[in-house]
Amino acid sequence: MEKQTFVVRAPGKLSLLGEYAVLEQGVPAVGIAISKSIYCYIKESDKIIFSSRRISIAKVEYQYQDKKVNLISKVDNIDVLEFSKNAMEITLRYLEEIGVPLKKFEINILSDLSNQYGVKFGFGSSAAVTVSIVGGILYLHGFKINKDNQLTASYRKSINRPSYSSLNPFIAYSDPYSASQGNPYLQPSLSQAAGFSYTFKSFQVLSLNYLRATQVINAVVYQNDQTKVSTSINQNLGSQSSLSASSAGSFNIIKKWWNADASIEAAYNHVETEVQGNPYTSSRFAWSVNANQNFILPDNYKIQFSGDYSSRNIDGLFKVLPNYQLDLGGSKTLWNKSATISLKLRDIFNTSRFRSVLQYNNVNSTWQNQWESRRLTLSFTYKFGNLKIKTARDRKTGTGSEEGRM
Repeated sequence: MEKQTFVVRAPGKLSLLGEYAVLEQGVPAVGIAISKSIYCYIKESDKIIFSSRRISIAKVEYQYQDKKVNLISKVDNIDVLEFSKNAMEITLRYLEEIGVPLKKFEINILSDLSNQYGVKFGFGSSAAVTVSIVGGILYLHGFKINKDNQLTASYRKSINRPSYSSLNPFIAYSDPYSASQGNPYLQPSLSQAAGFSYTFKSFQVLSLNYLRATQVINAVVYQNDQTKVSTSINQNLGSQSSLSASSAGSFNIIKKWWNADASIEAAYNHVETEVQGNPYTSSRFAWSVNANQNFILPDNYKIQFSGDYSSRNIDGLFKVLPNYQLDLGGSKTLWNKSATISLKLRDIFNTSRFRSVLQYNNVNSTWQNQWESRRLTLSFTYKFGNLKIKTARDRKTGTGSEEGRM
């Protein structure tokens, strides 16, 4: 019996602003969807098969095992399949982790975003393919996307260029035994990231993200055993990868007077490189949590209590130690909500700091960076003018009456 085929459409995009700036990490862009689209035809099968006319790939076979999608068929240009493979892998891994029985499938990608010779028009076809594959696999496994159930997917390549201070070769001493120096031979860091998230009624149930970066720019400490001077020099490390999962949302614990925002994230980070001629590998599972509690009291009083915690982690060569912070604040509105007086104490126990350990070759040191994080702030704000915008009156004039006549 022929299996039913489902079709998932993902529109292309046109970048209005920031088409190249968005390649830099954290830089936004403005885009709109267009009528041309990518179509993912998917049906259940006894094997994982992928075809795409837009890149001249026909019936390539994959195998999913040990949370990895592995290519079985022989393909000359394997690079063109990388983002499709990542989209399938992260979606199947998500389904497996939430306990959904996995199905094998056959995918065929068709496109309006390229001509008959496979030349792309430049309307974000790679991102649209990623979205359509993720949506197709989820739909095949029973996920129905509607206004209450929303799915987003993304794929990004970026270049992170070194800053001027990282390239400056002059030595700067912070004390007689600590110095920093730029590296004029630094190369840009290259990264690829893929992710998708599932949201139910504005609650982010799950967000999965995978990042792999090469030539990562990171500080490497060189220690002179004779002078005891440690010099920090930025260098390009080998590779760094991260797989993370997070969930976040807002809750009305007690209606009208107690609500909260909370988020939790777990990640597995891995670094593999060469340091001063010797191989170096480090891996770490890390997690963090953030919560914000709001209490609405009588007589226009509000109390806010927030805190965050980050576990042990790795950042390049640094083995980062745990860190946490608690904040407390209160406010009151006055004079028919025209004025607000607020009092806030940040980092109540003065615990926010960066602590880390460096251990490689002849370097064995502990770092602690601390700042004035505990602050008491008193503020007063007042809104001038009329807070209510009145609608324009419907005035009748002589010219207006004349304009309405035939």
